[in-house]
Amino acid sequence: QVQLARDYFRVGRDYLSRVENPRCRVAGYAYIARFELVLDAIEKEDYRLRADYPERKSGRAALKMAWSAIVQAFKSPAKVRYLPTVDSMIVKETA
Repeated sequence: QVQLARDYFRVGRDYLSRVENPRCRVAGYAYIARFELVLDAIEKEDYRLRADYPERKSGRAALKMAWSAIVQAFKSPAKVRYLPTVDSMIVKETA
């Protein structure tokens, strides 16, 4: 599930790279960065889940999210030949 979430975030970043409004791009990238911090913590703790992830609210996390969002928002748009949709990324389990 963590890898699936990362795949969805990649699709989201690809989409955001084409959004014209820089404010919307920054907000979208910040949202992704916030949850990538949680995914990093989940992986670091060998996929043991906790009820809360207070480290995502730290000053260090806020700086990391802000820097990531701003850098991504203002770099040149990606040249995407094929952009998968979320539906095309869903792996269907077989019984």
